[in-house]
Parts: sequence; structure tokens; C-alpha cells
Amino acid sequence: MTKAEEPDALIDRIIKANTQIPAKGCRAQHAKHGGHHRATFKVHALDDTDPALAQGLFATPASYTAVIRYSNGKEQDAAKPDVHGMAIKIHADPGERLLTDPDDACAIDFVLVDVDTFFSDDLGDYTIVNEKLVPLLQRKQTSDDAFSFWEALGGLVGTIFTLRTLDDALRLFRFRGEKEPISKVKRWHLEYSSATPYRLGDIGPVKYKILACEATSEASVVEVAFCIERPSNPRDVDIEMPSYSWADVSDLVTVATLAIETDPGSAPDLDVEHLRFNPWHVPPEHEPLGAINAARKKVYDTLADKRQREHA
Repeated sequence: MTKAEEPDALIDRIIKANTQIPAKGCRAQHAKHGGHHRATFKVHALDDTDPALAQGLFATPASYTAVIRYSNGKEQDAAKPDVHGMAIKIHADPGERLLTDPDDACAIDFVLVDVDTFFSDDLGDYTIVNEKLVPLLQRKQTSDDAFSFWEALGGLVGTIFTLRTLDDALRLFRFRGEKEPISKVKRWHLEYSSATPYRLGDIGPVKYKILACEATSEASVVEVAFCIERPSNPRDVDIEMPSYSWADVSDLVTVATLAIETDPGSAPDLDVEHLRFNPWHVPPEHEPLGAINAARKKVYDTLADKRQREHA
């Protein structure tokens, strides 16, 4: 990368790659809905168990209403291996936000996937992936304009030969979550992670995780544990390398419970296409960390603006 390509120009290239081909909903990734649900986010009392974590959203025990959007990363068919998303919008107390959701000034968002690492450490590589593969993903997801084998091969080969190392390429093509067929609306049996790191007040970098639900799928409400993944020593992790797992150097602490209404008809009035999820819709205590997260702030916000204009 030249100096002129860091980092604003790279972010602009990512946005251009995501908007150059019209696509349903203007979501380059996770365009395919996998169900949406209303929920209650119950913050636990942490003063006695782990007072250092009682910051930001987790400072005070409380219950908040929430909305969940499940998604497929790229596949229309839930039976195919894929990365699966879980985006949560919590309607919390008013207060300062690093980025305000124009539709809900009180919103706090968590954006998670069923993989505990991200596929790229480098903003340049992240840009290349978007430029080479996003146009194909957009066409694949809409199913309106199927691409040929040779177009797909060209995109993959072009991506491999422009990434920095073979490891970068292999990490991208191994980036997938649950490999077994999953139900269209019953996705609480998966474990989700923020994959990228976040600040938690003054204790340093953390990730967020949701543990798989052990309740039966017939329950009208299922509960999943919302956890903080905290390194035993912050020096053991690098916020600029989200492709590495923290599992061996961190502990999980449950800080909240997410009670999900499982009836797929529980939110018939919810306009899912209109919702905008951004990891920067958070109080300052939960600031997203690293260059990848910095890019997501503008990319997600710009694409959400475009999507809402097209679906007004």
C-alpha cells in the first residue's frame, strides 16, 4: 500500500465495491435473512461477581427490549456450509453513542457471527476481498443474475494472487461457521462471537460471545448466555490481528441473558430491511478497536443509508 491508500482511500474503495452493482437490500454480506425475533436483554448484577466488568451497558442490572436478525453470510440455501450472523439491537437507556442510529437514538448494537475469528487482519487485504468477491456475492445472493463457473474461478484466483500471503488466502476460504444444515428460524443452537475486539471501559480489549442454547426448540422463549471474553493478560492479544482466536488466553464471563421469543410470527410488523446494525452504535465504554472495526463504521453506515433510500 502507498501512503495515499491509508486508510480513508481504502475505506472508500470498500464502499465503492459494495455499491457498484445493484443488489437486493444492498448488503454485500449477510443479505439473506435467517429469521428475526423480539427478545429481552437482561443485564446481570456484576458488583459482587466481577465488578470490573460493570461498565457501560453492564454497569447496572436492568432489562431492555431487543430485536435480533439472523442471517446467512453468502448462501441462499441454509443447508449449505456458510458463516451465519446474529445482529442484536438493544433499546437501552438514552446517553452518548459513538455513532447514533438515526432510527433509534437509544440503540446499542452487537454484530456477531458463528466463528470466533475474523478472516482478515489487514485493511488492504480486506479491501481486496471486497473488490474481488463482493460483486459475485451480490449476484449470488439475489439469485437474479447467476454467475458462471469461470467468473467465480476468476474472482477466487484474482483474490488469492493479490492477497499478501498464502495464509491470508487460506484463512479467507476456510472462513465458515456451522457446517451442518440449519433451520431457517431456529438458530439459537449456534455459538456466536463478535470476532473483532472492543474496549470495555478501562479494563482493555474484550470480545463478546453468545453461548449455544440447550433448551428444546419447542419452547416459546429460549435463553442464551451473553458473555464477555476477557484475556487473562491484555498483552497476550493484538487488537490489529482479529484472525487469531483468544480461546487459550482468555476467560468467559456471563454478563447478561438474552431471552428470545422463538415464534417466527412474534415480530410481524418489523421491517427488517429497514434496520441498520453497526458495531459503532454503542456508548464510549464499548468502543470497537482496530483498523477493521474502524472501516466498518463508515462502510456499514454508508450502505445502510443507501439501503434505506432504496426501500423507502
